[in-house]
Amino acid sequence: MDSSKSIRLLHGRYTPDEAKEIILSLISSKIDSINIRNQSVKERTGFFTEELINRRQELIRDRNFLIDFLGSLSGDSIVVNVVSDINITLSNNT
Repeated sequence: MDSSKSIRLLHGRYTPDEAKEIILSLISSKIDSINIRNQSVKERTGFFTEELINRRQELIRDRNFLIDFLGSLSGDSIVVNVVSDINITLSNNT
């Protein structure tokens, strides 16, 4: 079995509005997933995890940047190239 794999998640040319919609949808899904995971941890331990809180804040900052950046682009002549790969690597949980 291979211990790593790369998957091409996004690869395309989009208008600024399309790119914003696609990327923000992915980021929002990740934020929602972190919220659910952190709530689960809190129910089991009584505490939120700092790692998940920090990651959520990082994603919120990135989302706000993208809203401003992609929102500032206009015109039919602008194309946003988006490429996103997912890299999966297996390791021992020790």
